[in-house]
This record gives sequence, C-alpha cells and structure tokens, in this order.
Amino acid sequence: MLVKTRRIITCIASILLIFTMSVSVFALENEIDLDRIGSLSITLNSRANNEVIKAAKFTVYKVADAFVRTNNLEFEYTDDFKANAEELDDLNAEGFAQDLLSYATAKQIRGRTADASEDGTVVFAKLSSGLYLVTQEGKIDGYHSTSPFLVTIPLYNSENGWIYDVEALPKVEEAVSGITPTTPPTTTKPQPTDPLATTEVDSTEEDEDELIQTGQLNWPVPVLAGLGLALFAYGWATLFLKKKEDQ
Repeated sequence: MLVKTRRIITCIASILLIFTMSVSVFALENEIDLDRIGSLSITLNSRANNEVIKAAKFTVYKVADAFVRTNNLEFEYTDDFKANAEELDDLNAEGFAQDLLSYATAKQIRGRTADASEDGTVVFAKLSSGLYLVTQEGKIDGYHSTSPFLVTIPLYNSENGWIYDVEALPKVEEAVSGITPTTPPTTTKPQPTDPLATTEVDSTEEDEDELIQTGQLNWPVPVLAGLGLALFAYGWATLFLKKKEDQ
C-alpha cells in the first residue's frame, strides 16, 4: 500500500512540475512584448561633480535581435554582425563590447549617430527589441571618453519588470595629464518610481567593458520554484507515510 501511495504522490509531483513549466513559459511570452518599440536616452556625467556634460555625441549599432526560447530572452546576431566570431553567451566578457566595435569599424557597419540636446541628453527613439552596442564619438575637451558598452531593449529589472525606454548615465573622469583613471565600471538599479530604467556607469577608455543593464539578461526561469514545491510536497508526504508505517 505504501509503495502504491508513493507512486501516486510521484505522479502528482510530476503533474505539478509540468503545470508549473507551462505557466512559467506562458507568463514570459505574455509579459514581454518584443514587437513594442523602445528608446535609449544617454546622459554623460562628470564623475567628479556629477554635472552633465552637454557636448556628447553617441552612435548605436543593433548587434542582435531578441527572441524568446525555452522561457529565456535570447539574442541572435543581425545580418551585419552574424559573421562575427564572438559568441553571445557571455555579454559581460572583458573586451566584448570593444571587440564588437572593432568589428563594426573594420566592416564599415553604419550605426545611428545623434548629438546631445540642450539639456545634454542624447536620445535614440524607435529602437526595436534587441542588443545594442553604444559608443561615444570623439572626445570632449577636458574629459576622457567613455568605453563602448552594451544595452538591451527591453531591459529587465526585478522592481520594474520589463523596461522599454532605457536611460544610460555613463560617468567619465576629467582628463588630467599623466594620470590614468583606474576605477572600474559600477551600476545602480533604478528606483521603482523612475519613469525610465536608469543605469549609472563609471567608465573611461581604460576601464573594463561591462554590459549596461540593471537586471539579468536571461529571464530567471520560475520553474525552479515549482520544482522545489513539488519536491517538498513529495518529501513531506513520504516522511508522513513512513512514520505511519513504523507506528
């Protein structure tokens, strides 16, 4: 009787696991809208006093398209970048953004370039979902240039969900003769009340490249929670039956 009961419990746990997987996949495909158009706003700031540097100019390249597969947000190179040998499995790899920029330069790939407005913000509107390479054009007198970086649209944040209008806030150091800045890039999460997903970055040409994002690139799979619940239910019931048998 105990063996039969355990088989029933195992069957129930398996059904619960399958149901949880179905719900999690359904939730991601319905929560994220990859057809929705987004935007990217970039404001360059001085790391010394946090003042806006208003003469910035940036170029963006669409490196990869976004799609949902096995409940993950994944990326596939666009036609311009598909011949690139770099893998898309580790976007935070050291030098990855710079390697992509070198490839774009060598292949003479055309990006979208925009100048800062009067308030110092560079805006790229009407961006389709995907992975973008961002690079500063030229140098501003008295400041180091920011390193190229990557940003995803949409961008996931645990507090705000999927964000389609993303704001990047790279910070740069003032150029001092004979001194090379060594502070690595850092990121901060946006507040729940922010209208945009905001990312602050301390980054110069000498710094390491880091993916500009406030959340995980791959969607965290909720099925793990369902699996844990199923295993817990199975273990509890088995223990209860074993105690009853011993009595």
